[in-house]
Amino acid sequence: MQKKNVITWVLIALFTCGIGSLIWWYSLAEDIKRASKDEQAPSGIVTILLSLVTCGIYGWIWVYQSSVRLSTVDPTHTNNAVLNLILGIFTGNLVAIALMQNQLNNIIDARTKNPQPTPVI
Repeated sequence: MQKKNVITWVLIALFTCGIGSLIWWYSLAEDIKRASKDEQAPSGIVTILLSLVTCGIYGWIWVYQSSVRLSTVDPTHTNNAVLNLILGIFTGNLVAIALMQNQLNNIIDARTKNPQPTPVI
């Protein structure tokens, strides 16, 4: 999991007419799955394919569920699931993905400042 520059990815998504956002979305889905350690979370490719097959409806479901997952990874961050869902509906998920990437970047920062201790055997 690596931090990603939100502004850069928004510009890539805009200049590539949405193809860059699919790559970003795939990467974000994989990172959220890794961060939450949730085996039930869908992989990036499943998320993209289901969203395409359902004409974007699954994308809204994923935004809501992934926002909830992010809030459980780090309880100090607020649960923005409803806000992300509303923004996802009105902006084609781009703003919601940007907000979730920002929250994931903050989680990565917190983990690197306070790394989890490894057990000594």
